[in-house]
This record gives sequence, structure tokens and C-alpha cells, in this order.
Amino acid sequence: MRMPAALRVGVVVLTAAALLTPPAHAGTERDSRVYGGAVSAGNAGVVALAINRGGAWVALCSAALWRPRLLLTAAHCVTTPGSSALADGLAVFPPGAPAQVYSNTGPQGAAPVRVVRWTVPAGYVNGNGRVSPNDIAIVELESDLGAPAYSRLASRFEIGVWTSQQAVVDHAGYGLIGPSLTSQLPHSVSLPLLSYSPGSSLGDTFATAQDATKGICPGDSGGPVFRTTAEGQYLIGVEVGSNSPCQNPPSPTIFNVSTAASGYLPFLNSALVGVGYAAIPGAPGQVTASAANRDVTVQWQPPALSPETVTGYDVIDETGTIVCQTQSTSCILPGVADGVHGYTVRSRNVDGEGDADPIAAGVSITIAAPARMAAPRASVSRKGVVTARFAGVPGSTTAVVDRYLVTDGKGTVLCRLVPDERRIQSCRFTPEPGSYRLRVIALTGLGPTPVSPPSNRVRVRG
Repeated sequence: MRMPAALRVGVVVLTAAALLTPPAHAGTERDSRVYGGAVSAGNAGVVALAINRGGAWVALCSAALWRPRLLLTAAHCVTTPGSSALADGLAVFPPGAPAQVYSNTGPQGAAPVRVVRWTVPAGYVNGNGRVSPNDIAIVELESDLGAPAYSRLASRFEIGVWTSQQAVVDHAGYGLIGPSLTSQLPHSVSLPLLSYSPGSSLGDTFATAQDATKGICPGDSGGPVFRTTAEGQYLIGVEVGSNSPCQNPPSPTIFNVSTAASGYLPFLNSALVGVGYAAIPGAPGQVTASAANRDVTVQWQPPALSPETVTGYDVIDETGTIVCQTQSTSCILPGVADGVHGYTVRSRNVDGEGDADPIAAGVSITIAAPARMAAPRASVSRKGVVTARFAGVPGSTTAVVDRYLVTDGKGTVLCRLVPDERRIQSCRFTPEPGSYRLRVIALTGLGPTPVSPPSNRVRVRG
């Protein structure tokens, strides 16, 4: 899906009514909040972020607790609308805790953890109400805020697979839960993945679908988008905008756009290393696959990004199943079943973080029993020497030929041949006088081929 430039972004913007008493409906709507979802109080992965601009606490965003001292959020939350200037101050609340901010007195019940710095990608400019490219930010804390709920970042391969399956993912965030309806507690909602656009004009983004009963409403920018599987809970990215916030669609296609964190590893690594975490290695390069019979060999090169932090690799098939774990740059997969199989490789660091590219078109192998060979061509010399010429095993197969057998009509083996590199094989023998129509069989690691059709008839004279 092509993402329109007019996607709306925003935060909960505090108004003058917030100066005296806690309002029932604080804030003007600018963008995305959860509606039709469920209360997510105590969610260890979502944090409320209070924003100070011009000396006043003017807005509220959401963020993902990615590491005990690092938050991921939207870049437009921590910058000044219409520029790349950073906000004057930030404050955080405990994960999943109630959050309320007043313009005059600031955050109510904020965590004692101090925010020390916040950064956005080089060249980012706040679109002042519109989604801009590279809308992601890192917020660094002076001390630990809590234990994150996420196992690791989702890889680009995983996001692609989940999108093709239209898998359901979860959004979580603070603020509006309907038109002008606020809540101090975080809410979450499950929505299907709609598209994934790495390298789009907006950067690495993905979209989720919504409808009139559940989706995104003004104010949830920076909130985490994640997927829970049997293996763990994976942080995919952060919510940044919507084309139809809060049940008021301007178009028949209603969707939300989020930034995929795995597309920004160089940016994220600078913050990780700065607070003492291991840098995340990029996806391994030059992945290739070859096979002999049912044994598949996958090979690759170390990643270009942070190869020094790699502690191992996961070889993953097209279903997302890890089929090999190793510290080397190759792996043999024995006994692979018939069918077409594709592979990618994910790097791993000491924290289990690492990326994997989508499966390349050329990194696939077809395991299949060899097909029936074509009829050989027979000839006989004046001295009674018969020559059988035939093409090797045809079609797409990984079968390794051990021997070719040339037989007569009764199945008697007349000639055995070890294959060579030539496309046309030939086998010579001197049979008893008589009339012959020859057939050929290949003996392979995947079993023998069916007997070929008969050759032309030849006669050996006595």
C-alpha cells in the first residue's frame, strides 16, 4: 500500500481548562488513540510521556519501554511542530500506570526516573500534524524504569511474513478512547497487519487496518505495536499516524501507519552502546542455499552492521521456524522433505537481538524425486558394439546420481555408468547377438528413477 503524505499525527494537547481542575474531556484531538479496545493497566511495555515546550507542560504521548533505560516513541512527540528542534523537557510515568498532566503543575504521579536525553534520526523534521519520514525517537533515562515486556525487536523477515498472513498485532497507548474521551489508563487494541513498506518515502513503515468498532483515535502517537507468539513478545515499532482517526473515515480504506524499529538499527545502536548495551547486528549478507539429495546447505556472510557483536545465527525457513542455530556461517539441514523451501538467516547478539532479511528470490531449493528419463538413442557398430546415448536426469531435482543403468526389455542390466560432467552420457557394451530396445535408469540418493521409454531398435549380428 502506498502511504499518503496527509496521514495525521499528534499528541494529546492540553488546553487552558487543564490549569485548575482535572477535566473530564481534556485536550483537542490531533491524532491516534485506541478506541474499542480494552484497559491495559499495568502493561509493562507501554509508558506515558509528558512533554514540555516553551516552559509549559503542553502535551502527552505514549512510548514503548524497550530497555530498562531506553524508550522508543514517535519523533514528532519529542520535537517542536514545524521544525527539528527538540522539546524542552520530558517526564515519564511508571509502565502501565495512571497518567495525568496539567499545563500549570505538570505530570501527576510521574516516575522519579529522570529523562537525560532524547534523539531523532538525522534530518527529521516535524510535519506539524502530518506524518513525516523517519518518525521514530529514542528517550534515554538516568536509571532503570522497569523490566521490559518485549523479548526483542521483530526482524524485517518476521514483519513481512506476518503481513502476508494478515496477522493480528496489538497497539497500546494512553489518552483518548473515543472522540474527546480521555482516560488516565493505557488501553490496547488488536488489529490486523495490512501492509509493510520498508524503504518507503516515509521510511520503514507498516500499516494496520481498523473499522468503526475498534481502531485508533487522536493521541496515541509513540505507543508500542507488538505481536505475541509462543516464542515471545516482539516489539514491531511505534504508532505514528492514521488516515481516519477516531471513527471518522475520509476514505473507504481506513488504516494506521507505524514506524518499524528494525529499519533503524544504526540509529538505535548509538543509543544502545551509549548506555552499555550491545549493538544489534544487521541481517547477514549473501545468503545462499544448495542441496544434495535431501541435505540442504545454507551459507552466508557476516552482517555489515555490527558484525563484532554477533554471538550466533538462526537459519529460518519460509514458515518462520528456526531449523538451525550455529556460530559459524554455514549450516547443513539433513532430511529435508519434498517441496520448495526458502531460507533466511538472523544474526544474534548477547541479548538475542538481531535482524533477518526477507527471503530472497534466489534462496530457495526444490527437493523432489528425479523424473523419468527420456528414451536413450541406440546405435551398433560393425563389430557388434552397442552405444547408448542419453541425457542426464531431467527437471528440477536435488538428487545426486550414483549410477546409470542401461537395460534390455527384460530388465537385464547391460551396462553400468558412473556419471560425469557431460550433458549427454554414453555407455558402450558388447551384448549377445539379437535384437534390442534399450532403457535407462538412474540410481540416486532419492531413489531410482522410473524406467525410461525404450530406445530405437538395434540388431547385433552373430
